[in-house]
Parts: sequence; C-alpha cells; structure tokens
Amino acid sequence: MYTLTPLNITGYYNLEVPHAFIRNASNKLAVMFPGRGYTCDMPLLYHLSRAIIEKGYDLLQVRYEYGNNNKFNLLPPSEQVKWMTKDNVNAVRAALEQGTYNEVLLVGKSMGSFAMTFVMNAMAFEQSLKSIWLTPTIKQAEVFEHMKTVQHPSYLIMGDNDPHYNAAKLEQLPQQQLIVPNANHSMEVVGNIQRSMEINQEIVTTLAAELI
Repeated sequence: MYTLTPLNITGYYNLEVPHAFIRNASNKLAVMFPGRGYTCDMPLLYHLSRAIIEKGYDLLQVRYEYGNNNKFNLLPPSEQVKWMTKDNVNAVRAALEQGTYNEVLLVGKSMGSFAMTFVMNAMAFEQSLKSIWLTPTIKQAEVFEHMKTVQHPSYLIMGDNDPHYNAAKLEQLPQQQLIVPNANHSMEVVGNIQRSMEINQEIVTTLAAELI
C-alpha cells in the first residue's frame, strides 16, 4: 500500500519546489518531470504514474509551475537554466534520500526533457538508470545533443504532428522509439477523442511492457 509523503525540497531563491512523493516501500525510484502546461494530472502522465506505481516504484512528481511564474519568465535563458537545474537536482536528491534504491527511472514530458537533461548533466547516478522522453524538445540543441549521448535503456515517444518532430534528427538518437501517426504535442489526434484515448493506452501499455 503506497502513501503520499511530503518532502522538504527547496530550490532556487530557497523557494519550496512543488511536488508529490508517493512512497511504495520500494528499492526502485521514478521521477516525473511534466511539461510547461502539461501537468502530472493530465491524461498521459496520470495513467503513466499509475502504471509506475503498480510496477512497484516509489514516485516523485516534480510539480513545477514555471509557465505561471512571472519572475521566472522575465529572467534571461541562462538564469532560467540555473533555476530549473537547482530545483530539479535538489528534488531528485531529496527523493534519493527516502530509500536505498538500486534503480532510477526518469520521465520527462516536453519541458521536462530540459529538466532531465539538466539533472543528468549535473548528477552522477550510482543506481541503474532508465529514462522515458515524452515529446522531447529536440529542436533545442541542448536537449538533442544530450539525448545523443544517452547510453542507458531509454524510450522516446512522439507524434509526427508534433512541432518538434524531425525525422532526420530522430534517426540520430539512440533511444528506442514509438512514433505515433497524426498525434500532436499532447499525444492527441485533434477531432478524434477515441483515437486520442487509444494512443494513451498504447503508450502506457508499451512502456509498462518494455521499459518500466
């Protein structure tokens, strides 16, 4: 039986980092980094969270709200990187202190691919590492170049109607890939709710079977 446990996480400017930590008495930890507007409560991340918990992981959802933070949005990009790095690295470190973990799974959606990049560049994981890249922002050089260097088991999922979709770049990446026809950046097909729900199910089922 899992429990919801608040952690003490402070980040940039000593501000509290919003989060939810689901304790599952596990030796496996998953950390979820949502998108700018795609929160952990939205369909894909909600159902993926449920699958991760059912697979026995402890789960930290980093519930940052950078898109609604005027102070963050007015900063130059270099300062935003420092803010995101400190918030997310401190969040991962706080989660790692909650147990003796031998496996870590990082999950990032859209803007969360930035967070994962910053965390992986800043931390040396002693645990076995896996990662899931949901609609990563591969048009951004920092994310794309980092993804090219990933050597641990990893999965990339994107729709071919996503503005970040680029077949030539995807061919250069080592991640196992699921490219969904007609899906947009939210992994939905506009005007087709039935297909959109099916896509979410396909993604969660695939990841649960092949990586989680």
